[in-house]
Amino acid sequence: MMKIFSLVFVSAGLLLPSLETLAKECGFNITGNDQLQFDKKEIRVPKDCDTIKVTVINVGKMPLMVMGHNWVLTKSADWNAVAAELGKAIPPSAKYIPKDKRVIAATSFVGGSPGEPKEASVTIKRKSLKESESYHFFCSFPGHFAVMNGAFVLEK
Repeated sequence: MMKIFSLVFVSAGLLLPSLETLAKECGFNITGNDQLQFDKKEIRVPKDCDTIKVTVINVGKMPLMVMGHNWVLTKSADWNAVAAELGKAIPPSAKYIPKDKRVIAATSFVGGSPGEPKEASVTIKRKSLKESESYHFFCSFPGHFAVMNGAFVLEK
């Protein structure tokens, strides 16, 4: 009897999806243009999103060295200081990813000229964020953060 129960239990387990496949990934696209604008001032992440993928897309035509965009996430309390600091030190390069302990997630830069990468993504595990914390995103290209920023809200 035990062998039959074990066989039925194991067989049924093969038909059920694993816990990893039950995890929900939520994707968000945010575009930046040649007028120093993101198309979103807020990204709201539903409670059931376990993995969050943000893709920044440059819809402009200007080269990365002049009008590159990226997407950086920090705590709201840190964003202005981090953005100002990163904006001083950034060598505009498609391969540059901000390295600051206050940066939670960031994409590389994307440009508008032919041959330059037009989009870049970053993935964040929701469990690495605190629902009680406030978050902010911005573009860290020199000078862009003043107008290219917004709230990153974890819905409860």
